[in-house]
Amino acid sequence: SPHSVQVASRTDVDGLILESTFCELSEVAKSMLFLSVPQRLLRLALCRFRLRTELAVAGLTCPLLIAHSKSDGIIPPDHAARIYETAAEPKSLHWFRGGHNHEKSRQAKFRSAVAGLCDSAMTRHRKKVA
Repeated sequence: SPHSVQVASRTDVDGLILESTFCELSEVAKSMLFLSVPQRLLRLALCRFRLRTELAVAGLTCPLLIAHSKSDGIIPPDHAARIYETAAEPKSLHWFRGGHNHEKSRQAKFRSAVAGLCDSAMTRHRKKVA
């Protein structure tokens, strides 16, 4: 989420994972079609917030793992690709199977991507304390 990215950019974190996140909340809200009346009211409220993950990642210096499903029906996959393009190195993008809230942790490729981020984070931390 943009909040975690903002915290990570202001503090000295060693790594960050963004999982199924959006570029801008108002974009997701605007893309919601065929909503009930209460959902439409929620969409109007969400469109007022300017939460912009895409811009926030540009200031990160820690290793970043972006994980997203190519079949996510809530947050379109192009959000992950755009965040990845905006982010500075070191960064990685992992596409997983399933929907928005699918059991990613059971997928070996996802666990491997997280392990890689942890290795990068530990290397970064060791350099800082050395």
